[in-house]
Amino acid sequence: MAVCIAVLGLAIYANSIAGPFVFDDLASIPDNPSIRSLWPLAQPLSPPNRGEAVSGRPLVNLSFAVNYALGGVEVRGYHLANIAVHVGCALLIFGIVRLTLDDTGVAAASAVIWMVHPLESEAVDYISARTESLMALCYLGTVYASVRSLRSPRAGRWIALAVASCAAGMACKESMVTAPLIVAAYDRTFAFRSWKEALRRRWLLYGGLAATWIVLAGLIMSGPRAHSAGFVTASEVGLQTETGVWPYLLNQTRLVVHYLWLWVWPRQLVLDYGLPHPMSFADAAPYAIGLAFLGLITLAGLVVRSQLAFLGVWFFVTLAPASSVIPIVTEVGAERRMYLPAIALAILIALAGRQVSKRSTMAAVALFVCLASALAAATIARNTEYRSAISIWTTVVDRWPHGRAHQNLAAVLQAAGRQREMMTHLQEAVRDFPEARYDLGAQLYFTGDTEQALPQLDQFLRERPDHPKARDARNLIGKAHAKLGDAAMARKDYASAIEHYRGAVPTNQGAAGLWTSLGIALAASDRIDEAVESFRQAAAIEPLSARAHRNLANALLDARDVDGAVQHAREALRLNPQDAVTREILRDALDASAKRRR
Repeated sequence: MAVCIAVLGLAIYANSIAGPFVFDDLASIPDNPSIRSLWPLAQPLSPPNRGEAVSGRPLVNLSFAVNYALGGVEVRGYHLANIAVHVGCALLIFGIVRLTLDDTGVAAASAVIWMVHPLESEAVDYISARTESLMALCYLGTVYASVRSLRSPRAGRWIALAVASCAAGMACKESMVTAPLIVAAYDRTFAFRSWKEALRRRWLLYGGLAATWIVLAGLIMSGPRAHSAGFVTASEVGLQTETGVWPYLLNQTRLVVHYLWLWVWPRQLVLDYGLPHPMSFADAAPYAIGLAFLGLITLAGLVVRSQLAFLGVWFFVTLAPASSVIPIVTEVGAERRMYLPAIALAILIALAGRQVSKRSTMAAVALFVCLASALAAATIARNTEYRSAISIWTTVVDRWPHGRAHQNLAAVLQAAGRQREMMTHLQEAVRDFPEARYDLGAQLYFTGDTEQALPQLDQFLRERPDHPKARDARNLIGKAHAKLGDAAMARKDYASAIEHYRGAVPTNQGAAGLWTSLGIALAASDRIDEAVESFRQAAAIEPLSARAHRNLANALLDARDVDGAVQHAREALRLNPQDAVTREILRDALDASAKRRR
């Protein structure tokens, strides 16, 4: 049976192996220097700390380093590893259910339905989502080993394996935090009549599992997830308003119900659900009522000690870290969050199939084959949507449009040379994703639409002054102002020229030519004293420029600073003795000086 499950898993995902790196894959793999060597081991176990998918998740980073050692950035090896992890999870589900229910049919059906369901495909097709699947492998390994320890004469070895697996999971993803609780809930549901008895018999296991929280605490204290887990302000991640516990929870009511619907009708899957948005209680109420009803059913089952209630506990507890009250401000939702919770739904369907089989085995088998085939076909179709970055981002824009999706689609369209489409999506992106304003402003500038570029770049700086691209934005703003200033000078609109040149100065303090142009515009507007200061700046920047000293001399002469005019005219002639214009300025300055002495 295990071989059949493995072969089926490989067959379902065979068409995903050539899918390119997308989204966070780029920062986590090709642009991640820490995975380029396996030795010293401290290097791959020290992932970058800038908010990448691998930040604070050293075991996942190490797995990428192994992939890199075997094949560099050849994408197929990474996909094969993801498929292997997914199949491993399915085999553990099979093992846990069979040990619990002593029913190979239900165990196999549970594992297969879960494995082939398209809602789980993101954790396989999207390489960076290995953080989820590898954590799930450790999570299920922890549960499996703890269950085996209940019956094995070598319980100590299984307990040690459970603790080691739990510690490894903590180094994969923070959602592993609930594993010790699930193990305790499983014991109380299936093995012991009271919590007191469970604690007396299993204190060593519980203590070891609880100790693994120290691993997670150490990783969290280093702050690697600061840019996702609610430790930054809204403006730092492109949000219009702050996302606290309550707004985030309201968002989750809608998303969790959406996940459940996708489990029932897995169409229109989405890679990126974007950022949290303001949501009123009235908007969330219908979803909240539905989830509250499911929660009440679970609680009622616990009260009457129904073993089925454990499936509800599994669903809510494994989903809680990412989809409850801890704001993940960079990502309102993700289908991979259902990777573990969906196991409860698969088991529930398998149990329903067992009830059907009591009446007709053939009917139950036929229903299972039809369901598994339909789900597998949907997963194979979903895999094809990952065939290119353009195709996957197009699905996001079509199915769940938001600013970041438009920005990411624009980026891959630009790489493909589809400039017109790129601009359309950037203009859509800025509606609710301020970070895209830099890209839009930069593209407008480089395509020659300087006047339209300026307001986008200015607004980007107001909204994201601390963004890594803020310096580039300031430089572009300076260049744009300089261009517009030159255009205004050409049409003799000196007022506009002065305004734009002054806008260019803050990022071009060392540009003598800019100060010269500003001085010329000021002089043409009879603002002689200001012109003198501009020419003085140019001469200070380029003290060996005859032109700079000549301009300053001429402005000083107009300002009736005769001695200064003489001084700089002589310096200009020293640097360029053949300059007839400077000779004339010097002659006029000397004549003025002689008249003043009379």
